[in-house]
Order: sequence, then structure tokens, then C-alpha cells
Amino acid sequence: MPDSNLQQFILEYFGLESTDEITQELLEDEAFYLNYQDLLEVKNFKGLEYANFIHLKLYPTIEDDGPYFPVFELIKDPILRAKTDLEYSYPINYLFTSGIDFSQFAGYRNVHIDPYSDSLYTDYVVSLDQNNYKSFFISYEDLGLHNFSPSLIIQDDSSMMIEIKDENYQSENPLYYVATPLETGFQFDFAEAESVNFDYSQIAGMSFFNPKNSFMKGPILDIVFNDTSNLVDSYIHLSVNIDFAPLKVEDTSVTVEYWEYDLAGNPVEKIAADKTLTGAIGDRYHAEISNISGFTFNGVVVGNDLNPISGLIEDKKK
Repeated sequence: MPDSNLQQFILEYFGLESTDEITQELLEDEAFYLNYQDLLEVKNFKGLEYANFIHLKLYPTIEDDGPYFPVFELIKDPILRAKTDLEYSYPINYLFTSGIDFSQFAGYRNVHIDPYSDSLYTDYVVSLDQNNYKSFFISYEDLGLHNFSPSLIIQDDSSMMIEIKDENYQSENPLYYVATPLETGFQFDFAEAESVNFDYSQIAGMSFFNPKNSFMKGPILDIVFNDTSNLVDSYIHLSVNIDFAPLKVEDTSVTVEYWEYDLAGNPVEKIAADKTLTGAIGDRYHAEISNISGFTFNGVVVGNDLNPISGLIEDKKK
């Protein structure tokens, strides 16, 4: 046990007086339940691989804002890792400030993550509109899950669904999505049965976000890890940030035609090219009078599904 700080900790832990009393047999009989703050000065864990097992609780103080303890750099010995449980029990964005790299958990006996009421922060935002809102994809990387495998997830029907809501928006006709874990990310699809009365106009122009350390203000996807991994009793709240575009009003048009009429008011033939006036439904239009050589403007024909010279653009072309 070359690290003098680790030696001192073991002496105090067992109430010993001399390092000569620290033996392999002593460690083999002990299950260590440790707080990372007990080991802040330790730089080399050699010797602890003889312990029965180690339970290491990792959490920062609010002021720390991570990174708080270089556990992955210090505990490299595969024998020691295989005997070590890691417990993360704190609001998750203080525990993992840049997402979670799952490759770091390899080799540990057990890993437990309790995110409290905090969702894993991401600044990734999905932009949707009335034409594409029923289906979208977000990669694991964009959600803050690095080196992640979907095989870790328990695909429970209830946990794989999200409701679009926040503290300011609670609809009687909610919008739900079902999340399906794919190889590189989650596919989100409109949940028809749960969103029966939903209409896009209810949510158009709204944005739903989970600010960092927000304690879940916006849409959340909960993922629970299965028993075949070493992530025992672990779960994570994932932030799903969505911006819904305002309603796009489809453009339509009014076509202006120029005709010659006989004295009886019957159309004879077109005397100029048509002009098309486009705009959104409800926009005001006005057709300009054209000076056409050899003809005199005599008025506007209305009726028979024809528009007046000025008016509002309607939902069908005229």
C-alpha cells in the first residue's frame, strides 16, 4: 500500500496505531462503505484490491458543480474494479456535467445512479412543425448518453412514453409520443390512442425545454436499466427539448383575367395574360386595372364564383 494517505485512512478506519498492522487478511474480511470525501487526498488505491468489496458513494456539494472525484482515473486495477460498487445519489447534472459516458462503468461490480428529481441536461432542441410533428429522432449522443447501448434499457410501455407539457402548459387534449430505442438513438412516434383529441393548433408556436438543474420543468423520458447490466436499480430522466413552429397558413391565390366582351355582355376572348395574386388565407388583395391597347376598361364581372376587384383571399383559388 504505497499511498501514505490511503495508509492513514486505513489506520483511522480500523483504529490501528501502526501500518505494520495493515495486512491482507485484515482487508479480506472487510466490506468498506466509503464516502468519496474520505479519499480526496488518495492518489493510489493499490492495496485495496484485497478488500472483500468496496461501496463508494459519490456526490458533489452544490458549490462543487463537478468534476468532484477522479474515480475512473484512480481505480484502474481490474481486480479492484470488480470488487467496487459505485453509488451516484444526487441531482444528476451535478454528478455528470457533460453527459454520461457509459464506457467508464465497465468492470465495476455494480453501479447505481439515482438522479433525484433532476433530468440530464442537453442543449439539443428538436424543431417540429404541423407537417412533421408526428415522428422524430434524437440520437443518444444528443441526449447526453455517450458510448450507450440500447440493450441496457428495460423497454417498459409506461416508461417509454413522454407527454409534452411543462409548468405553464397542461392540456385537456395532451400530446404523447412513444419512444423506441434504436441502435443510435430514440425514435419518437405520435401516440394515437393517448392523443385522440390533440390538434396541432393547441401547441403551435410553443417551446418546451428543461433548463440545466431545472428539476424537470419540461418533457421527460425515463429510462430504466435492465438486470443483465451492472447498472443495478439505476434510472435516468432524459430531457426532451422541442420547439413547435407556429401554424403555417397555406398560400392560395386569386387569378385576374382580362377579357373582351361584346355589347350584350358576353365574353369574346382573352386580351392579355392572366395575373396571379398570391397570399395567405385572410390576406387582402387588390387587382390592378391594366391599360390594354385598343380596349377600354368597362368594369369587373362578378358572380359565378368570381371575386370582386378587391377583397380577402379565401381558402380556395378563385
